[in-house]
Amino acid sequence: MKLYAEPEFADFLKAQGTLSAATTPEGFAGFLREDRKAAEALIALAVTPKSEFKE
Repeated sequence: MKLYAEPEFADFLKAQGTLSAATTPEGFAGFLREDRKAAEALIALAVTPKSEFKE
């Protein structure tokens, strides 16, 4: 995790449009679980037929 503390690496990530968020392996696993739930919700919305949307 020392890499995340280096200003050059933080600048590199920022230039890529990425935020540095150093965490524990457990914290990262939790992030992935939540991110997957959000992605599944977006996919479900994307495949919903237009006829099911209400204006």
